[in-house]
Amino acid sequence: MKNKMTYRPKRTTLLELILKALIVVLALSLLFGVLFRTLIDQRIFHMGNEQIAETLDMQLREINKVTAKSTPESRMQEIRARLTMVHIFDVTFDDPLFPANGSSGVVEVIPLYSPDCHSTSVLLDDQDNILATNRQALLTFVKFSEEDPDSGYFVCDKEALGMPMVDQLFADYEKMAEQENGKHYIRTQLTSVYLDRATHTFIPHEGVMQLIEAADSDSPLHEETELASQPIHITIPGDRYELVELHTLDSKIFPYNALTAFMGEKQETFDRFQEFEPFRSVSDTTNASGFSVLEDNIYAFYARSSVYIDQKNYTLQLGFMLDSHDPQIQRYYWKYTLLFAGVITFLAALLVWRRHTRNKARYAFEDYQRDLTNHLAHDIKTPLMAIGGYAENLIESDLTDEERTRYLHSILDNVAFTDTIISRTLQLGSMEQRDPRQREQLQAEELIEAGFRKYAPLLEEKQITYSITGSSTITANRDSFEMLIENLISNAVKYTPEGGTIEAVLGKKRITMTNTVTEQIDTKKLTQPFVRGDKARSNTQGSGLGLSLAERAAQTNRMKLVLSCTGTAFKAELKL
Repeated sequence: MKNKMTYRPKRTTLLELILKALIVVLALSLLFGVLFRTLIDQRIFHMGNEQIAETLDMQLREINKVTAKSTPESRMQEIRARLTMVHIFDVTFDDPLFPANGSSGVVEVIPLYSPDCHSTSVLLDDQDNILATNRQALLTFVKFSEEDPDSGYFVCDKEALGMPMVDQLFADYEKMAEQENGKHYIRTQLTSVYLDRATHTFIPHEGVMQLIEAADSDSPLHEETELASQPIHITIPGDRYELVELHTLDSKIFPYNALTAFMGEKQETFDRFQEFEPFRSVSDTTNASGFSVLEDNIYAFYARSSVYIDQKNYTLQLGFMLDSHDPQIQRYYWKYTLLFAGVITFLAALLVWRRHTRNKARYAFEDYQRDLTNHLAHDIKTPLMAIGGYAENLIESDLTDEERTRYLHSILDNVAFTDTIISRTLQLGSMEQRDPRQREQLQAEELIEAGFRKYAPLLEEKQITYSITGSSTITANRDSFEMLIENLISNAVKYTPEGGTIEAVLGKKRITMTNTVTEQIDTKKLTQPFVRGDKARSNTQGSGLGLSLAERAAQTNRMKLVLSCTGTAFKAELKL
């Protein structure tokens, strides 16, 4: 005969929970990454349009100032200087959690220190001829006297000059500029220059370029540090230029110079913008502004506006190019994406642990209920078979009155035993539904004394002596705690031999009940339903549920029941 397989629903393992959690974490992290990347792109788009409009407005004002003050000969060089100096773009991202050293929690992406981040300013006439740009040049402001009209910005443009020594000066600057960053900058000081006052152009004669490390704000002296130095010495023939010795602004001696710096963009930047949006004057067919995504995540913006110089119409066109995957932006993106992934992973781990713990408890309870049912079926099988056998004998045999009476008593005993097993099994199952919040203060010694009085006839019959030592006030659910005490006493009375002893010792932290037994008992499984130590299951002396009920009642009241047996001393210790 084949054994029937018991159906058991598929159970979720810890590995399955982890895999599901990892899939969810991965999906949420990818979703966050996409949304965060979109948010960053929208920030770039918004700030790019906003700042190109602001810069356009500032440069128009600067052109109007230059037009009002400069001479016609020097006007374009002055405008060029202003276009180069007033062309600042600064795309920022709030970074409050991970600010860089010395920053105020803001990530800044600016053309000076960011690769593939460039800007152009171009002034055109109505024939699309380029008159002034922010092409890379060395600029300096020279003041000859308070009233001298030649005072102003002078420009050194290597492309226009075409002089090897000037080319070398710019090459030296480019090499030194590779070390520039937010803390290191280049300082250029000139002590003498060749000047052309009419065109506001110049060529350096004597001076020095220095790579400077900015002073640490935490340093009490606030001293700068020179990291590298490159002397400037250029000599040119002829008398086209005027050789002028310059003084520093602090000396207050004329002529002095200030704001000397290499600024602007290289020619290849202008060539690249020409491919994206050609430089052309404003007309009915041109757009005032625009935006495009170039190759390799490069975002490009442009804006145009008319400007009047000496009552003649010109066009000012600005361009701004930014790599949306700039290293600073990428670091910013990955910091918060990985932070989100880490937080989600932590929360997922907590949820997995919580779910796994609940599953374990549920599966254990399901196993417990299944085992309880199986044991119940097994244990009531014996008394039912006995009842059936006795009933058949009563029907089919010629029995004496004494035999008939004995069979009837046996049937009643087995019915009573079966009823006890079923009642206690139902009692054990109902323990899960008891509300542990209904708690009150109880005197444990009074409940134990009442329990012993209940079993007084049996104690007297078996000549068992008992004692109660100490006292204990506890907070517990009265019904479940009374059940706990009743089952401990019932178990002790039932298995204590004639002439034995039962001792109850009460304290603040524990209640201990010790009784004598006839032999050493293995206590490992005594709290499992229907386990009666080493007794056979057919024994109708006890149901094997008393200690299971006691343990469940202890757990309901947040207590712990510990059983042990040494020699002939059986101990039930209740830790409060």
